[in-house]
Amino acid sequence: MKKIVLLAAVLFIGFGVRAQKFSGGVSVGYGFGIPSSNLGTESYVDLSGNGSYQKPIYGTLGNGLNFTWNPGYMINKHLGVELGVNYFLGSKIVISETSSSVNATDKTTARSNQLQLIPSLVISTGGDKLYAYAKAGLAIPVFGNTKGLREISVPSPLGSIATEIETTTKGNVSLGFKGSVGIGYNISELIGLQLEVFHTSLTIKPKSRMIDSYTVAGQDVSSMLTVYDKETTYKNELNSTSNNSSTNPDYSTGVAKEELATKTNFSQFGVSLGVKFNF
Repeated sequence: MKKIVLLAAVLFIGFGVRAQKFSGGVSVGYGFGIPSSNLGTESYVDLSGNGSYQKPIYGTLGNGLNFTWNPGYMINKHLGVELGVNYFLGSKIVISETSSSVNATDKTTARSNQLQLIPSLVISTGGDKLYAYAKAGLAIPVFGNTKGLREISVPSPLGSIATEIETTTKGNVSLGFKGSVGIGYNISELIGLQLEVFHTSLTIKPKSRMIDSYTVAGQDVSSMLTVYDKETTYKNELNSTSNNSSTNPDYSTGVAKEELATKTNFSQFGVSLGVKFNF
């Protein structure tokens, strides 16, 4: 009896593997920051009081290049699964900018790099040559950070004094959604091309931020900063025991500053072109 069950299992596995069509693909694409949200504020200060203004800066940190490897297999002609491994190389985005009538400026930019896992369900029309397909899955950032650069320029009798502050922000584990539709063309049984339109919906809550460098007029002054000045941890709530001067008069400069966490938008809408290999 045991031999029969074992033989049946071997035959079942064998036929199951034969029914599956393994594949692997590589693609490159560009994502545009859509839909946008409020990233920060652009403002202008006129010391005469006549031309000052403030307006929101809309966008996402999802603008940038995507390099993707897509191993997967088709369970049958129309249904399959895929595990995408995507590296996102973000573009530099302005998230805050202030200028004035005396040529003082204060601008902050940010860019993100991420390694994402994208497990997806694949539905295909099938076809020996031309076919259409759709994918739906999760977008899971597993590694990466956001680099920030704040540039301040203040006029003086001897010329402008420049201050630059570089930061690294790390995020908490997050889950997003990625969906796409595309068309494919099999050049041969082993290789084909795919053109795809995709959308990723992803927001990430920050975990911590660190000042990497702080220079004034070209001089590094980061050694003069306290731990409270250099490090920030993000919390869901601030109260009288939080290490923040606005809520706790007994805060410590020897411990990282605590701030409220607000989610950052990394959503994107884009297009990619890839090569698919069938095995």
